[in-house]
Amino acid sequence: MTLDWIYSQEDLDWEELSSLYIAAGMGNKAPADIKTAFSNSMFKCFVYDSKRLIGVGRALADGFVRRTFAISRCILIIRGRELEKRSF
Repeated sequence: MTLDWIYSQEDLDWEELSSLYIAAGMGNKAPADIKTAFSNSMFKCFVYDSKRLIGVGRALADGFVRRTFAISRCILIIRGRELEKRSF
């Protein structure tokens, strides 16, 4: 399994991210609301396995005092053919 770690939301499919949150048991969040949250986060990461979004993370930071807070992480763990849902 080769994972691609992307740090830009430029080409992100917000519907796909909304589906990932649902699959990981993190609730039904509207794509527009997720886009707002990630747009307001200084750091963000999107993890793809063969062009399939399987994980995300974001953090807020002030950019000055060097205070950073992890806000949300969500990942689908793939083992063999089974998909294990996990959120942190």
